[in-house]
Amino acid sequence: MKLVTFEMDGRMGSGALHPDGGIVDLTDLGGVLELLTNAEARMAAERRLADPAGKRLTQGLRLRAPLTPRAFICIGLNYMDHVKESNARVPARPVVVSPSAQTRWPARTTSSPGMRMSPSRWTGRPSWAW
Repeated sequence: MKLVTFEMDGRMGSGALHPDGGIVDLTDLGGVLELLTNAEARMAAERRLADPAGKRLTQGLRLRAPLTPRAFICIGLNYMDHVKESNARVPARPVVVSPSAQTRWPARTTSSPGMRMSPSRWTGRPSWAW
């Protein structure tokens, strides 16, 4: 089952792509995260998707990101230049950092002093350009 989030007539909804085309509206069963984590909702969605007489949305839809991120998580000291700049040792495991709620994007630092985030992943620009 291929789950989607869509916008139609100014409202957001969740659904599944039907093999014959169109989207089966599953909004009343929950959002995509609910459909992924709740077995009962997922089974109801599968039954609705298998129903040959089920209504399929085909026009006036705009696909959106299937999931809305709950948090931004970054990896610090992820290449040797970061390690050298901070005079740190090479970590045995990835250093996971999360910006504080007050961080504004584009961010230069995380809530951990001395660690810089690299927004180049999202923008295509080198992080030093910020």
